[in-house]
Amino acid sequence: MLFPTHEQVYLLSYFRESLERRVGLAVPDFDTLRRVQSKVEFSRLLEEIGLPTPRFQIVRNESELESVIEFPC
Repeated sequence: MLFPTHEQVYLLSYFRESLERRVGLAVPDFDTLRRVQSKVEFSRLLEEIGLPTPRFQIVRNESELESVIEFPC
């Protein structure tokens, strides 16, 4: 059994299918892990399941960032 921690989980999850043939792995599938590791994807997940989150704005480029007038940011 291989029980990775923090950063190792992300890497091992990516290669999970090939590694599972050799050793038991306690890691989620990569797409699930990526969804909860990304701040943007995690905020979308919380919204989908109805959990409250602090106000936020996703900015995609410099001009959107320059238009942010509310703090903290």
